[in-house]
Amino acid sequence: MKTIVALFDTPDDARATCRELVAAGINEADIEVVQHSGYGAGEGHGEVVPELMGWGVPQDEAIAYAEGLRRGYALLAISPGSEDAMARALSALESAAQVDVAARAEEWRATGWAGEPAAMPKPPDTDADRRLGDAADALRVTNTEVVPPPPSPGKASPSFAPGSADDIAEQRLDRTDPERRS
Repeated sequence: MKTIVALFDTPDDARATCRELVAAGINEADIEVVQHSGYGAGEGHGEVVPELMGWGVPQDEAIAYAEGLRRGYALLAISPGSEDAMARALSALESAAQVDVAARAEEWRATGWAGEPAAMPKPPDTDADRRLGDAADALRVTNTEVVPPPPSPGKASPSFAPGSADDIAEQRLDRTDPERRS
């Protein structure tokens, strides 16, 4: 079964159409109203474009739908369970206040939109982010320097128990070995 998608200027318009679809006998579980804040329409529009393409929407149109979501529009997705339900859904959508996506995309292009998924702006770097990154880098370096202890033929002494402070000190590669001469 196919999925029908329609773009609306507002979430209220999409929800009103959803109510009309339910009144026309479409199962409410087969209808989804998608808004920017509740969907992966972030950087590169998240999973919106691939999902729309998976529903049979051509890539150019899927990008336009995702741009609409980014701009605050609402998307209505209907996956009717039968051919009869598909016909009823299409009939109900004819009178709905849906957006002409191709015409709207042309308007957006005329005002500078390139017709490509827009990346969301990256949040500014903060001192806390840098300190956290530095700590993560130090931890990665420390973790790569630790080597497992050599196998012991006898019973391990309590001071060399795995995980003890002495064990960790023995494993560090950057430690100074008093028995080793330069």
